[in-house]
Amino acid sequence: MVAWQRPARVGLASFALTFAGVLLYNMAGRDGPPAVPVAVPADPEAVLESRGARITLGDGSVIVADRQLAYDDGSARLTGVEVIVPTGEDRTGFRIRSGEAAGVEETGEWRLAGAVVIETGDGLSGSTAEALYADATGTVTMPRPARFEQGWMRLEGDAARYDRRRGVVHLDRRAVVELRPDGDGGGTRTRIAASTAVVDRLAGVMRFAGGVAIDGARRRMRAETVVVRFDPDASQVDTIELAGGARVLPPTGGGTGASELFARRIAVTYREGRLEGATLTGDARIQGRDTGPGRLRELSAPTVDVSYRDGAPERVAMVGGAQVELFGDHSGTAGLTIGGGSVEMVLETGGAGIDELHAQDQALLEFPADAVARRRIRARTLDIGDGAMAQGDAEPPPEVAVASPGPEDPVESSNRMLAVFDGNVEMHESGVADAVASHDDRVMRAERLEATLAEGLARLAEARFIGSVALEAGGLGAQADQATYAPEEALFTLVMAEAAGVAPRMDDERGFVQAETIAIGLDGPDVEATQDVRGVLSETATTETSAVRPGLFAAEAPIHFVAGSFSYQAAQSLATYDGGARLWQGSTEFRGRKVVIDETTGNITAEGAVQTRTTMLQRDEELDQAVETATAGSGDTLLYDNQLRHATYTTGARLDSPGFALSSESIELHLHEDARTLDRIQAADGVALEIETRRVTAASLIYDDGEGRYDLTGEPVSVIEQRAGQCRETTGRTVTFYATGDSISADGQSAERTASASGTC
Repeated sequence: MVAWQRPARVGLASFALTFAGVLLYNMAGRDGPPAVPVAVPADPEAVLESRGARITLGDGSVIVADRQLAYDDGSARLTGVEVIVPTGEDRTGFRIRSGEAAGVEETGEWRLAGAVVIETGDGLSGSTAEALYADATGTVTMPRPARFEQGWMRLEGDAARYDRRRGVVHLDRRAVVELRPDGDGGGTRTRIAASTAVVDRLAGVMRFAGGVAIDGARRRMRAETVVVRFDPDASQVDTIELAGGARVLPPTGGGTGASELFARRIAVTYREGRLEGATLTGDARIQGRDTGPGRLRELSAPTVDVSYRDGAPERVAMVGGAQVELFGDHSGTAGLTIGGGSVEMVLETGGAGIDELHAQDQALLEFPADAVARRRIRARTLDIGDGAMAQGDAEPPPEVAVASPGPEDPVESSNRMLAVFDGNVEMHESGVADAVASHDDRVMRAERLEATLAEGLARLAEARFIGSVALEAGGLGAQADQATYAPEEALFTLVMAEAAGVAPRMDDERGFVQAETIAIGLDGPDVEATQDVRGVLSETATTETSAVRPGLFAAEAPIHFVAGSFSYQAAQSLATYDGGARLWQGSTEFRGRKVVIDETTGNITAEGAVQTRTTMLQRDEELDQAVETATAGSGDTLLYDNQLRHATYTTGARLDSPGFALSSESIELHLHEDARTLDRIQAADGVALEIETRRVTAASLIYDDGEGRYDLTGEPVSVIEQRAGQCRETTGRTVTFYATGDSISADGQSAERTASASGTC
């Protein structure tokens, strides 16, 4: 309305009223038909009332009404109102209908009341009890509850605004948006509630703020702010962006297989109305609700990407330092923990468990603590899955026939998964009570580890180490090309990868052992080595351990050994050298099919073609002092009692030293406390003695080295001597003679030598 229109209208109304008054006065005295009463306005303050009003607004918009009341201040009241905004280049068509309206035509601002209805040319319809329309801004403000609807979309708010120029709906208090898309399960309803909401239908964006809650048939979402992007043409959601304490939750009572997502920000994407993926950033976590063995308990990382299939997570990618926690072998208990700089997973159908997993950049796998140990494995990369073993290039290790003291693994192979670690692999085991690393911790290293996981992935069933294998367990160390580990039995078995490979070796305080195969029972430690065994018993073994070295060996020098096999039983401190054993130290040597040393006593037991070389101190009558003599012993068995300093050869026993040869079925050597000085020799059953010029046969013999005296018994004893070309024989039931001197006592009396029949020996 231009500036001159208002006074013109007022003047016109005054003129009309004056003219009507004058006309009635002049006609009062005339005869004629009765006067028609003048219509009185419904509102006595109105200066004009009209019917069928039409008010033209800017840009072609009009207001039409059934009735109009005009007032002296320029305002107007309308009833039966319709605001019509035609379609333009920058807007869609727009209509508002209401029972009544009040406003000023000059300002273009109108208050509408009484069942206000809004309709747009693109299909949006709304209703409220009261609205304010400003033609200049194209804004409809609704201070009272309002509702809108357009196809798949329902909007509600305790207050609302509609911008007709942009087609944007603002829900200002207790906003609610309800969506019924064609996808996501076939028209399932999604309800979004917030303090405020802005719905830009043309741009395909909804923005929510203030305690946003999204509730759908398949999931719930919570955040401080939410942005929903959608396709207006397809009536489908494309993405939902949640920020500020973002959460994606399963529906109430959604079952155990569902998962819960938490992060500072979560972006949920859809394809053709179906959930496609979710990206979580900032302290991202996913919690599982299925507490069964091996099921996902919690995933966490700075950033997590989840891909969905049929509404359930199918793949998960985590970066920036990831951690995966599983439930243990009993429902609800803590299980395996997996970490890495980045982790990617393929999930089982339903998304509750792992089908495949790949971790890299300092991958970590930590088992739940059991009654025995805490166990964790680190490597550059980790792959878990049914086919993880097939990804490696390593050949399987040779078969190792090592007796295992534990029971067979009861877990079926179908319940197992393979974990393959590559690059700087380290397995660390510590006692349950150990808060920090201790001397008794076990560390196993290799280039590659292939591990079998069982019982809901919470237990290490077996492991195979490949390439530059090293073991540290207390004071024990070992190296090999390859090794296997049976955790239930704590059995670590080192093997040589091929014929040209490096033989495994084990070192401890006792010395070292090297063989083609070495099995170590770490709880002992017990050791079993097979094939081409060789090694050394260190000279420090008796000082650094409780081992007692046999007195036949010097304490200050190492003992070398070779054998077909070797075993050490820690509980009994028994070292067994088998399959053709040889132990030596300088000129001292023991050979036999089997040699056993009891390291608690220093006793030696040998059997099977036993041969020994020892250096003893024997009295030399001519020098009147003890001199060293090299003595060779043999027999089918040897028993050496280290406490008594007593060695017994049996079954074909024989002793040889310079000028001395003794054989019988049993020979006993008795040594003095130093285990080197000869005390006496006893022999029994078929004794044959050759000493200097004498040959003796008897049933038994006792030789006292201190006196140089021989006591023999038999039926009879025969002593044959060769002297000055003569051969003489002395016989008797008992015979005694000395190492030096010519006298012989037979049956307690001195006897003349008797010439043999031939006269020569």
